[in-house]
Amino acid sequence: MNAGDKTGETIEMIGSGEPTNLTDPANSTGAVVLDTQKGAGVGGQTLEFLDEDGYPTDHALEFLRLYPADSLIREPRKLMDFVRGLWQYSDWGWRETLGVNPFGRRVVEYSVSTGGWSGNELLVGALRDNRVFWSLFWQESRRGGHFKFEMELPSQDGDGSSR
Repeated sequence: MNAGDKTGETIEMIGSGEPTNLTDPANSTGAVVLDTQKGAGVGGQTLEFLDEDGYPTDHALEFLRLYPADSLIREPRKLMDFVRGLWQYSDWGWRETLGVNPFGRRVVEYSVSTGGWSGNELLVGALRDNRVFWSLFWQESRRGGHFKFEMELPSQDGDGSSR
């Protein structure tokens, strides 16, 4: 598992809604400090994202379900980076491929396989429950716990827009 890869990562929360209760009150930018080994800081407490057996906690699943639409649209890959940090067996069950979609836009395609592990199935279920995420990025589901998601990359012309 690659949980240590995301230690100390910050995901900016720019929308309002339930996930903002995960915001570290000491952070004036309204960002959530996510650490897949430790969780998120909330008022001096830590919300754990993985339990002692490596399963995603209710806090992690709720975070995925309620992740704000405007954050998804602005920087969708940050959420997928977070999910990968929670994903068991990501060394063989998680692949990211850079490419170009039929419209000529640069994309990253995520091909993920749950490996039949119920913790990974819970993560996919939480992503499915986030209707904005699922409607924008889901491409394919196949029998056996295989899923594909596709996200546009920012343009390289320096203006930060996706074209």
